Amino acid sequence: MLRSTIHIIYTLLIIVGFSNTMIAQQGTSPVGVDFILVNFNTPPITLSVEQAPLKYNKDFALSMQEDDYFDDIYEIGLPFFEGLNGNPGLFYSDGCGNNHSFKMSAAFFVFNGNSENGPDILDNYTNQHLTWAEVDSLYKYGWGVQNHGVNGSDNTSQEFMNYSVMRNRSYVRRNLYNTIEGGVISSIFVNPNGSQPFSQVAFDLGFISALNQAGKPPFGINGGNVNTIDWTQSYDIDRKEAAVNLPSLVNS
Repeated sequence: MLRSTIHIIYTLLIIVGFSNTMIAQQGTSPVGVDFILVNFNTPPITLSVEQAPLKYNKDFALSMQEDDYFDDIYEIGLPFFEGLNGNPGLFYSDGCGNNHSFKMSAAFFVFNGNSENGPDILDNYTNQHLTWAEVDSLYKYGWGVQNHGVNGSDNTSQEFMNYSVMRNRSYVRRNLYNTIEGGVISSIFVNPNGSQPFSQVAFDLGFISALNQAGKPPFGINGGNVNTIDWTQSYDIDRKEAAVNLPSLVNS
């Protein structure tokens, strides 16, 4: 299956960078704690340490998802980004000489149509859909698994929304229980058809963000400054649908 573009959903966060510091050594300690060792020519009189709010100190972050369990993310996206099957890969640097591949997330519901209890599409897949084994492989490469509700319905009754969000998370965890210890527990919710009422339900159930077309502050439709955002809160994050040339998008 050959396609020139991948249909993706993406979100953009604008991030303010920090000034650079000379790093003498970095790595991981024997107990698994990351550290940075800085050597000074003379003992400093005062010292102030600032930690970047995100994992890497970047000028921007680009988050990409594919909806509805289609296998493009596994058949095309994974080898394209990771440099598999003869692909050169698509990488960025963390600023410390280490390359990291760009990632995507699979946002999917598990039951077809408006069914609330099955059948499981990933067990009864066609050649266009992911299998649980493929989702397991994606996650082990560091790709995300996001909750898109239990089925394709955007019914906004309180009872259904609570059930839809929790049933998807529970069902995914059970089917990926051996992927990591305790199973994969999704923390990002993707609102069905962008339906706004699902956001607060997801937040109340412990999800850290809801992806939709809301464009609400502090991110709006064009991202936000991560240095001024309260990361203890959950937020709506705007997402857009696109069919793009990925290297061109990332480079620009």
